[in-house]
Amino acid sequence: MGGSGSSQRELTVEDNQTLSISPSRSSSDEKKKSDSPEVNENDLKKLENYYEEKIQRLEKQNAELYKATVAHFSEAVQQVEKKYLKTSLPLICGELQLDVQKCYQENGKQSLNCSAEVRAFEECIEKQRQRLLAK
Repeated sequence: MGGSGSSQRELTVEDNQTLSISPSRSSSDEKKKSDSPEVNENDLKKLENYYEEKIQRLEKQNAELYKATVAHFSEAVQQVEKKYLKTSLPLICGELQLDVQKCYQENGKQSLNCSAEVRAFEECIEKQRQRLLAK
């Protein structure tokens, strides 16, 4: 390892970028301790800058993906609400429904006294159902 006479090493990182790293020891020290290579401060700064830039790029990508995901999710929620949640439906036969409720409250245990109101309400509902089915 140390006998090559080369004063620089190359380090290939994940993005297939090659960084040149100079050894901080003399070649005789390198021969003695070839198992523990050291890099000088300049090389450490290069690596530190490289990874800081990479982190910034990844954080930017992550933020863009997050924005896109939030926008897509919001759009999907709006589509579902538009398709399935119709909370502002008008009351069908509302007056007759109130008449039936009032009659039941007034007659309590004698619910058969409300048969005329119930019949009128049922007829109204059936007419509305037929009208909606005809569309």
